[in-house]
Amino acid sequence: MNIFKTLFAVAMLTTMTAFSASLAPVACLKNAPAGMPINDIIKLCSGAATLYPVGCYKTIIRQVSSDSAIRLCAGALSMAPISCFNEAVQLVTPENATELCRGAN
Repeated sequence: MNIFKTLFAVAMLTTMTAFSASLAPVACLKNAPAGMPINDIIKLCSGAATLYPVGCYKTIIRQVSSDSAIRLCAGALSMAPISCFNEAVQLVTPENATELCRGAN
């Protein structure tokens, strides 16, 4: 009987994780900065698997343009793009650091 409880728990956890991931773009949308244009939010949040894209954007927006922040942060699975950017910008322009670090995870 315990094996059935374990299998049920694993199935529920898997379902909940898939459900949560499927709602990540909506959660990203809801957490986007107030006043951010909807087209930019869609670029940032489309396909998001976590809230990291919006967290990344909010962290970096004071250092780069909105377009650069979106390029850097869209699809982020961690804050690694920010860490990469902060190191790279000491060596190259912010635009080059953005291109270098987008997709860093």
